[in-house]
Amino acid sequence: SGSHSGGSWQNFPKEKDCTIISITTGGQLEELAKENNLKLYNLEEGYQMRLSGIEACVRAFPGIIDIAIMNGAREVHVEVNNKRVADSELQELSTNIAKKIQEEVAFPGEIKILVSRRFEATSVA
Repeated sequence: SGSHSGGSWQNFPKEKDCTIISITTGGQLEELAKENNLKLYNLEEGYQMRLSGIEACVRAFPGIIDIAIMNGAREVHVEVNNKRVADSELQELSTNIAKKIQEEVAFPGEIKILVSRRFEATSVA
């Protein structure tokens, strides 16, 4: 038994009466688990679907420039175009994005939505 991460493998001493499982996002560890008929839990499948669903929900709104999904999809940071979205619209947009995600994406726990609008001015003397 052991642990595999990023191309390295670490062996652990075998324990009696233990069930060996494999928790993986795919790759070599998944192949080893299949070869050895181990119980396999693939984390990637649900997570990738959740990320795609969250991104699709956010992109459905006008004025979106950039999206950063962070902390295991527990936070979504959204940057909007300051020419298309006014400061006074940020709270409503954040609420509407949260509602859309809640209606269309299956996820455990809560997801925090942060919408920001940045205006920069530069002058040269």
